[in-house]
Amino acid sequence: MMHDISDTFIFFNRKLRESFNSITGNKDGHMSKEDICLGYRCYTGEDMSLSWIHNHRPSQNSFTFEEFCAIVTEYKRKRPSVASTIANKLAGSFSWLFKSLANFQVFLGGSCGCPRNPTTWRHDIAIPFLKKENITFYNPQVNTWRPELVELEDRAKNVAELLFFVIDNKTRSVASLCEIAFLVGCGRQIIVVFNSFNSEVHEVSEELTTEKERQDISRARNVLMDIIERNSIPVFADVEVALKCAALNLKQGIKIQELTISQGAMPVKYGHVLVGEALL
Repeated sequence: MMHDISDTFIFFNRKLRESFNSITGNKDGHMSKEDICLGYRCYTGEDMSLSWIHNHRPSQNSFTFEEFCAIVTEYKRKRPSVASTIANKLAGSFSWLFKSLANFQVFLGGSCGCPRNPTTWRHDIAIPFLKKENITFYNPQVNTWRPELVELEDRAKNVAELLFFVIDNKTRSVASLCEIAFLVGCGRQIIVVFNSFNSEVHEVSEELTTEKERQDISRARNVLMDIIERNSIPVFADVEVALKCAALNLKQGIKIQELTISQGAMPVKYGHVLVGEALL
């Protein structure tokens, strides 16, 4: 059925007419389906799917200028958005990595630092230890971060058997503090290594901090430590000790809450006991 194009501005578009004429050679000419794809590219700088034309005009092989206008108008309205096309391509590019996420046992979360002064605990301590113990891991710290890595990181976090977070004095780690509190509340198996925020630290991520900010960060970390311990999860002060406990959790099935002093953990006494807010 012929589309009514009397109400569309595209019929009067000079550039569209120029695209048609450049393909057919004159204003009274006709286009083939291949010509329409070429004309659409001349008009928009983008590609039109030849199979789309075959599906929508299966029995027609010759097209007038008016019909060319109708097809272009219809295709522009129904074609996938550029954003969705890019998203699909990115998903395809990372699909192999998404499938392999099920093999990651540990997610290395927490402080990353700034680009010019990144934290090094992952590469210097954690990764060599995990490789030696044949424990698979996901490292979210990359040299060049891209938005599409958000989904990849989230999937790795969801499938990991154990979450391993380190909070140090080099970064504020505000987002990590909130994230840890959420994961603890979800009942995940998590190890948290805390370097308590020293009030004498005056520079974080190459930015000077105020006295008020240092007090706020220190208070937030103390509150988080309280939340962790109230879920009977020990808090660690040493990365190497925490990694050994991570290996016990993954290889021997010992829950983080069940780790003992002999295994390097500082068990939480009566962590489940509720107290009044005035005592916090």
